[in-house]
Amino acid sequence: MKSKLALFASIFLTVLPIFAQDEYQTVNWTGNTREGSSGWALSSVADNWSGGTFPSASTNVVFDNDYLSGDKVVSIHTTSGFTCNDYTVTSNYTGHQIRVDGTMTINGNFTSLVKATTSLLSNGSNNSAAVLNIGKNVIVGVQGDTTGSQYELKIGESTSNQWGGWGGPKNVTIGGDVILYELGRLNFNVNLKGRTADYSNPDIDIKGVMRFEGDGNNNPQIRVINASTKYADSNKNTFSSEPVEVVLACNGISGNGVISNNSNGSIDNGPSKAIILLRNDSIQYFAGWIQDGQNCTTKIVMNGTGTQYFTSGNKDPEKPTQGICFTGGLEMINGTLSMRYDHPINHGDLEMRGGTLQNDSVSSAWNVNFTNLIYDGGTITSRWDGSNIDVITLTGALQKGENFADGDKFLIKISSTDVSNLTDERIIAWDNIANKTDFTEDDFEATYFEGYEALFDIKDDGLYLSYIAVPEPAAFAAIFGLLSLAFCICRRRK
Repeated sequence: MKSKLALFASIFLTVLPIFAQDEYQTVNWTGNTREGSSGWALSSVADNWSGGTFPSASTNVVFDNDYLSGDKVVSIHTTSGFTCNDYTVTSNYTGHQIRVDGTMTINGNFTSLVKATTSLLSNGSNNSAAVLNIGKNVIVGVQGDTTGSQYELKIGESTSNQWGGWGGPKNVTIGGDVILYELGRLNFNVNLKGRTADYSNPDIDIKGVMRFEGDGNNNPQIRVINASTKYADSNKNTFSSEPVEVVLACNGISGNGVISNNSNGSIDNGPSKAIILLRNDSIQYFAGWIQDGQNCTTKIVMNGTGTQYFTSGNKDPEKPTQGICFTGGLEMINGTLSMRYDHPINHGDLEMRGGTLQNDSVSSAWNVNFTNLIYDGGTITSRWDGSNIDVITLTGALQKGENFADGDKFLIKISSTDVSNLTDERIIAWDNIANKTDFTEDDFEATYFEGYEALFDIKDDGLYLSYIAVPEPAAFAAIFGLLSLAFCICRRRK
């Protein structure tokens, strides 16, 4: 009997979490029931929710016109934070906006299914701005829907949060993926005035992958910085915000879409900078575009253990905003970044701290443009097809980084099966007439190929590489034997 009870208890304890994890109550927003408020409502009024149940961690919140019994308002305000499991805006609930004080916590998924703008805003500004935590995925749009209006989610208003209490949260954490379907749009305005970019504490921290589910013709979009308009006070005076640096971190980018920015709200004070920090722990392929956008630059930082592929190409200088066309710089720390080398634009400074940078162009070899190349470590891969080699072209200088020590080597990997005719090929191009490098030929090291020695030569217009055939040990022995025999013959003749 005791054994049967023990078995029953064991089974009960095993299956209990399975049932418990699905026991979420659905709570529908029923509209404003409070008199005296015009155009807005409080989330803290229980009567504004179905069954008088205020949302909590055990409820799934749904916004659906079919459940409205009170007034549908433009804006819903929280007064002391907000917590729920899933948060869903259905296809018939247009014009949804929630303004948050404190912390908004969505433990499950946030899903926007409406062809209109859904906004998650902050009631506070600067250091008093709200914090947004989403435990699982952010989903915008409906898969396969490619006609009509866009599905737009705005996290933060399109004006800066530096002036008033209507802007974006000061930071956002998303525990899963960001999934954007064909007509999906996601615009962030998440920052703090005067905050310095911090890779260890990103403003937008996406633990999963940014998934762009585009089909090539209809492609979703993300704006990392969406502060497109100046602040206007009650007297219609406009104020330009200060430019910001915003770090968006993710576990890679996949699919087909567009990454861009709009920081015209700070246009009188200079451009902002969006920094995309790639923390890939696996392989991801992105066939879309990465742009600077308006009054902004975009920088890419690779610091993962996996590989990120950027496969979009553009050889047309008349179309500078298509393809992989960021200009804010590229910093390699760890992992592998494989990007198309065929874009004519200058990407800014290339900072090699570690990891591997390589060409992903479909054709054999292309040119990629940077301003300065600062090298501390890592590997640059160049592809040699027997007649052409990848070239990095600099408008500035080739410099040692502050962590490059005596005895360290600048590592260049040559991707090829035959280097027999790789002779005097330029692999890094720059104007060196003014001695714009502190490297010497001995600081470089290239891939070893049996029977060949790699020789570097720094010239006025760049770094050149040659592979010189060296005799095999047997050949050395034969040459030495012939020399010895000749020496003996000469002695006998004397």
